[in-house]
Formats: sequence, structure tokens, C-alpha cells
Amino acid sequence: MAKLIPYEAIEKEHNINRLLSSKDIICFEICRVTSENLRSKRTKKDIIKKIEHYAKTHENEGFQNNQCGRVWFLVNETKKCSEVLQVAQALNQGLGKGYFHEIICHIEEIFEETENKYKNFSNNMQEGDSLVFYELAIDKYLEEFAPPNYKQIIYEMAREYYAEASLAHFTQAREWGFYNSGMDKRAYFNILDNVKCNQIDKQKETEV
Repeated sequence: MAKLIPYEAIEKEHNINRLLSSKDIICFEICRVTSENLRSKRTKKDIIKKIEHYAKTHENEGFQNNQCGRVWFLVNETKKCSEVLQVAQALNQGLGKGYFHEIICHIEEIFEETENKYKNFSNNMQEGDSLVFYELAIDKYLEEFAPPNYKQIIYEMAREYYAEASLAHFTQAREWGFYNSGMDKRAYFNILDNVKCNQIDKQKETEV
């Protein structure tokens, strides 16, 4: 996986503070690991229970389609300043796989004895620090911060995946396949779930 290209002109502290000032509107706390929590492995179970409770009480912005993704980000909150350590998206597929399973796995890694990226995050924590997983409210974030034409930008970035999946589906292309984590898969299963017609020229008669 390629790394983020550093851009020194970005005012990241301002941006992080602006984002976190909108808690419960643009971002929601999923779970928190404090420096004190790391002293007891029993705490890990309590944190995982919080994730499970969050999963049951927070729907995915009204989207029921399991091909809709959710975005999480991990913040190292300190007394001096906060730093975003990771941002990721995953499909909304319950606790057993996808979005919440991914976060639970990272909690497990934080408490592991062996070295890994998330264990290193916890090793670098100082007294009073917290590692906090937040969910991003995607629509609210885009409405608040993205350029006015963001819907057109997203359309231009994703249209070929939908067209590819639609064409493959309606022509039953023999050798076509999709990447499990890709937009082509999401487009394909969206079509399977919502476009209930058998003829390529009848799609406009289907309400999605």
C-alpha cells in the first residue's frame, strides 16, 4: 500500500481540532483506549463490548445496503495536541466481518504482546493519552467540508465501475470478475440488490 504524500502547507492541527469540535455531528466516538487501560487485559473485553454496543445503536446513516462502506479514523489524543494515526473504510457487514470486525482486530493488536503497528501506537502512549476510534459521518463530512461540486467529482471517479459491472451483469460476461474490496464489487452487488429487471433497456423502469 502506498503512503500518504506529506504536504507541509496543510494545517493539520487546525483541521483535526475543527473535526473533533464537531463530535456527535460529524464524528462519533466508537471506543477509547487510555494509558490506564493498557495495564489490565481484562479491560480489552470491556472495550470490545463498547464496540458491539456501538454497532447495535448506530446505523449507517440510513443505508441498509451491505455494500455501503463506513469510515473510521484513529486519533492519538494527548494533553498537548491530537494526531490522526490512521483512516480507513470497510463494508458494513456486522460484527463478524467488515467494518466493526476490523476495529475489534485492531483493539486485539493493541493489547497483544508481539510487535505490530497498533501495539507500537500503544507503546508510544504517555500517561493521560488515549487512542480513540471515531466513525466519520460521511454525508455530513462531505456536506460540511467538501467542495460544492463533490457529487459530480464522486460520479466522475466511480462511473466506470458501475458501467463495467452493469454491462457484465446484463451481458453475463463469461470471464468477468471483481475485486472483493473494490468499487466494481460494490457496484455489482448494488445492481443485484436493486435493479430487478432482466433486459438491459428496462433498467430505467426500476426504482433504485
